[in-house]
Amino acid sequence: MTPFRLAGILLILGVPAALAQNPPPAQIANHANGLAYQPTLGAVSAREQSAGVRPSGAQLSAEDKELDQINRQLLGNKATPPVPAR
Repeated sequence: MTPFRLAGILLILGVPAALAQNPPPAQIANHANGLAYQPTLGAVSAREQSAGVRPSGAQLSAEDKELDQINRQLLGNKATPPVPAR
C-alpha cells in the first residue's frame, strides 16, 4: 500500500472521530449553541452610549442620507425604502 493511500484511509477514518469530539453548531445564524454572535442595533447603541462614543443625531442622519443615496445609485429602481430613524 502506498503512503498516499494509507494517509487517505487514515484521514477518512479520522473524520468521524473528529466530528464526534467537536459537533457542528446546533444552528447556523446569529445564534448558535445558545450564544448570540451578532449584536442587535439596540445593543450596539447601548454600548456606544455607555462608552461615550455614540454619534450625534445629526451625524446619524447624515450617514443615513448618504447610505440611502449610495443604495439608490447601486440598485436603481430595486432600491429598498429608507431605513427609519434610529
